[in-house]
Amino acid sequence: MSRAIDVRAFYEENNRMKRMVTTCRYALDSSAYWRSVAGNDFLINIQNAGLRMSSLCKAVSWLSAVSAKPTIIINNSVGLENRLIAASEQGQLGRLYVISERFKEYNLFSSFTIEKSLELIRQQAVADNYSDISGIIDYASAFIRIMCLKYPLNYNGLLQLGQMKDNDIRRFGEFNGAAAFDIDVIRDNPRNGRFFREILLKYGQAFSQILSGENTNTCLAAINGEQAVYYLWARSQFQECFNREIAAELEQLLLNGISFNLIFSDFCFGENDPLLNFVLSYRSSLGVLGIVTPDAVTVEPFGNFETGICSSLSSLMIVKTGGESVSNFERVLGLLGRYMHYNPTVAVHRERSILPHPFRSTVDEAVVNYERLRVELSDVAYYPVVARGHEGNQVLIYTALK
Repeated sequence: MSRAIDVRAFYEENNRMKRMVTTCRYALDSSAYWRSVAGNDFLINIQNAGLRMSSLCKAVSWLSAVSAKPTIIINNSVGLENRLIAASEQGQLGRLYVISERFKEYNLFSSFTIEKSLELIRQQAVADNYSDISGIIDYASAFIRIMCLKYPLNYNGLLQLGQMKDNDIRRFGEFNGAAAFDIDVIRDNPRNGRFFREILLKYGQAFSQILSGENTNTCLAAINGEQAVYYLWARSQFQECFNREIAAELEQLLLNGISFNLIFSDFCFGENDPLLNFVLSYRSSLGVLGIVTPDAVTVEPFGNFETGICSSLSSLMIVKTGGESVSNFERVLGLLGRYMHYNPTVAVHRERSILPHPFRSTVDEAVVNYERLRVELSDVAYYPVVARGHEGNQVLIYTALK
């Protein structure tokens, strides 16, 4: 029988070592955790909004303390703005720039070349299924060149000139020395002019919640590399259009030689999303990448969650607070990894004879092995806080979060 006990003990120890999970009968100190993982990519998966925003603020605070790069937060969560402002006023973040419904500072196209602006207009024309794409771009090219004779390229300038009739734009161009070719394009293409204005209006509607009424140069592409936190309210009625412009801004920032940390808060990517494509294309050029969400499965609903953007993040804070989808939460726990679990089955048989010896027996051993989650739903019933990253690949589970 001692042989059977030894076999079971061996496999239990083997399972423990492969599982790499430590049970802590106390609360996780959130601030200490974020101090230890500052500079690592991270995921915060917490259903409770208060805990989620509090954890994010601590993560950004420690990231700002160790990283010399600017940190950009693209946010869809109500309440984060006030928390960040309070943290900045308490000296926890350093300099904070806010673009939101309260602080309407954004100005589209203000850091783009004419060619880059035309490419965004072309992409939107394709997305909206316009037929004569080249004709729209011809009109937009002439329109922008005429505008730039007197005004800097930005959305407010485009909007101001776009409110004029084509005959007035033509006379404006003639008065300011526009090329004859551009004047002819404006005169001969009123239909494409109407389509161009529709696209221009859509960009304005997509950014209506944060769009500045001034001719400022406030946009993400204008970031100069200063170590600061940049908060952007990113909820839009035309989300794909919004995301396309923001992705172009971020790309331009990298082309300007400025790397940055990028955090998405309560943000869900759409199918073939321009922002997600940007992250996947330029991942190696970015600093820290952070995802903050009540349900990581919904971050990339059109992709393969198990191999998607969340699966590549090294530091994970997963907290069960109640109200989670059971199936989704189990998939989130799957991000912590799996291991091969060995379950020995041992049977003891007495010696077969007419008069068996009372102390003689045989031991039959069989080992069943199967893949198992490192942390299962039954574990978080008593230890709802799960963290990885502060002890290497070791996963620690806690009774609470403080």
